[in-house]
Amino acid sequence: TVYPNPVDDELNIKGVVDNNEDVSIEIFDLTGKLVYSSTVMVSDYTLEALVNMTDFSSGSYMLKVTQNGESNTFKIVKK
Repeated sequence: TVYPNPVDDELNIKGVVDNNEDVSIEIFDLTGKLVYSSTVMVSDYTLEALVNMTDFSSGSYMLKVTQNGESNTFKIVKK
């Protein structure tokens, strides 16, 4: 789950994952440029991350969440 979308300041990323290995979170602008990258530790098969997007410019971005080589991609909009 990724919320709120559109986002003002803080983007929440939550979900259940297959194992307790770290998760990579990357945000790209629409030109494909990496604008944010972080590794999040997973506990009890639960992913919980918070991304501060206060300094991001308004517009659309692609969020990529990766664990064990498997990725999920979400379109997010910054107000």
